[in-house]
Amino acid sequence: MTEPFCFNYASELFEKLTSRGGTGEAVYRGHGDSMYQLVPSFQREGYVNKFLSLDDASVLTASSSPFRAFYQTANQMGLSLPSVSNEKHQNYTSESPIDALMDVRDEFDGEYDADDLEIMAFAQHYGIPTPLLDWSRSPLVAMYFAASGALDAFTGKAREYLSIDQVLDDQVPDSVRQKLSQYGEKKYLSVWQANSFGLNELSRKRLLFETDIDDKYSVCFFTPKNQGNQNIIAQQGLFSIHRPIKMTGEFRYGETPAKSLSEVLDEHLKWLDAREGQSQFLRESQQCGMLNEFKLPVSQAVELLNLLGSCGIHAASVYPGHQGCAKRVRERADISLIDRLFNPQASEQD
Repeated sequence: MTEPFCFNYASELFEKLTSRGGTGEAVYRGHGDSMYQLVPSFQREGYVNKFLSLDDASVLTASSSPFRAFYQTANQMGLSLPSVSNEKHQNYTSESPIDALMDVRDEFDGEYDADDLEIMAFAQHYGIPTPLLDWSRSPLVAMYFAASGALDAFTGKAREYLSIDQVLDDQVPDSVRQKLSQYGEKKYLSVWQANSFGLNELSRKRLLFETDIDDKYSVCFFTPKNQGNQNIIAQQGLFSIHRPIKMTGEFRYGETPAKSLSEVLDEHLKWLDAREGQSQFLRESQQCGMLNEFKLPVSQAVELLNLLGSCGIHAASVYPGHQGCAKRVRERADISLIDRLFNPQASEQD
């Protein structure tokens, strides 16, 4: 993977990503913090452990599979769920420990079928940890998620130092304003761009030529059926899954290392480079940019949100419904807070 592309101003990032053209293969993902790696929530120890209720909380077993439990609960409450085969429905709703254990075996072996992927994609939009990563076909949507996440963190940091009365009365100490300014310049948001076809093809080639697959990762991008999920439609969403092709024994968080998508890509490219007769594909992969990261100081998050808003991209557009409207109101309040901190005269004129 190449070094990140770093920008100083929101307009530069906006122009770069909106002028890239595209062949339909480019997909995007936004992070409010550039330190965040491309690791699915199912493989993040701190995120998953809150779902575990075991004597040994580092071992995930059948009874604690989060998206299986989500499916069971939603079904019991009569809520809508993705349309899957009767066999899969019975497997997910079964109370039989044998069925459940077979389900988890498939999860850890990476043996997912189309129904599993549909259920995971649905559950992920409600905060359930899965082996999936969300992506969008729109760079505008990805930039929104990056800027929104950065704004949340930035205003959270501001509220650690200040009371609302200090901000409203313009009584912010210069030392605090300086600390926040430094935070905004040193922390970065990031937008990732991936070549979905290239990554799928690279993974397929490795599986085709390599017989020893223990501890090797596969990568797959897929688009779920919308099935009334307005978030996926509005966000032009799709998902990637990168999992060990085969895992033996118990999966222990903290002991079993989780690889980021960028690490998996680097491994695949090294393998490809070592094979004769594959150099043409490798050169084409490197030229088209299989995986790129674009970084921007979080101090530019408000300006990026303003640019996106002028294109009709905001919380209410990417989260259709009342939730998105409420989030947009909160974001406007956060933007006003930042404006008062760093541009009080302009804020008073507004």
